[in-house]
Amino acid sequence: MSARFDRLAARRNELVAQSDQNRAALAASFGVIERRLSLVERVVDVARRVHRYRAIAAAVAIGLALAGRKSRPRLKRAIQVLPIALEVFRAFRSRRHEARGPSR
Repeated sequence: MSARFDRLAARRNELVAQSDQNRAALAASFGVIERRLSLVERVVDVARRVHRYRAIAAAVAIGLALAGRKSRPRLKRAIQVLPIALEVFRAFRSRRHEARGPSR
């Protein structure tokens, strides 16, 4: 009877070890999927911003195509600052329209 329990305990240990290996492999495969999904999320975020600021995106694309290599870092910085500047402009414009009162 003891030999049977020993075999069962050994088999259980083998299964636990195999389960640990499978769990580690599954976690590794999800790591790859998570990295790919984070890339997809970034692409979707950029697409949303481009859709929101279509005219700006077109101007920046033309500017990048026409600009020399030395001016590209400044254009990239402008790309980052431009949406914020646009939102500030819209906020001031909307406050100015609110200050005038209801339109006739």
